[in-house]
Amino acid sequence: MNKIKLILFIFIIFLPFKSFSDNELEKAEQLFKDMKFSLAMNEYSKIIEKDPDNAYAYRRKAHCFEQLGRYKKALEEYNKSIAHDNAHFESYYDKALLQYNVMHNKAESFETLSDAIKVGYKNKNDKQPLAEIYFLRSFMYKSRKETEKAEKDITNALYLVSNPIYFMARGELRMEIKKFMLARIDFKKALSLLKKEDEESIELRVTLDEYIQICEDQIEELEKQKKLKIESQKKALEMKEKEKSINKQENKTSSP
Repeated sequence: MNKIKLILFIFIIFLPFKSFSDNELEKAEQLFKDMKFSLAMNEYSKIIEKDPDNAYAYRRKAHCFEQLGRYKKALEEYNKSIAHDNAHFESYYDKALLQYNVMHNKAESFETLSDAIKVGYKNKNDKQPLAEIYFLRSFMYKSRKETEKAEKDITNALYLVSNPIYFMARGELRMEIKKFMLARIDFKKALSLLKKEDEESIELRVTLDEYIQICEDQIEELEKQKKLKIESQKKALEMKEKEKSINKQENKTSSP
């Protein structure tokens, strides 16, 4: 739950502002950035009047409604955005987060993400939005204790985008279900993809190093247990053979 809320915070509050040559759209974006949501919404509405198929404008209008606490209206605008462009994955994503975190409708949120996945990506140059859809749905599977499906969704996200956070999340999931060797591979891959030297990357490196050490300790412990089990089975077999030999000898001795 906390991870999903964090994703919402990053995606909505720190939403990157796209640069457009259209003055009206630039004005709307600036008003939204200045937190003048009602005024921004009016500008997005003007854009939609001139360009009724502008899925981005519908989505931004939905953001305004969200910030104003009008969640049902926000949902309507997300639906309009998707209706005008069924591959506008950002709208599916935002809609799903609204349904999950604010409207507390987990089933509909899951369905929204699944609808997006059914569409598949159309823009081969930008696979990130669909990857985020898979990644978000993996957390929902995880909350349902459907571990295999959660793992599969993160893997699908990684097929689209090689992201250190995805590798780390899959590693954490695999570590929980005791797939320590696979988890270690994921953590090492995540570590190799961290190129920045900012504070966040440094913290992630520390965490990944700790995870790798945990995996290596667990792998070593499992190997010890495996050896002990083999030795125990070997001794049990030797004892069984010895008993057979003794019984056979006793039978010979007791024979008339």
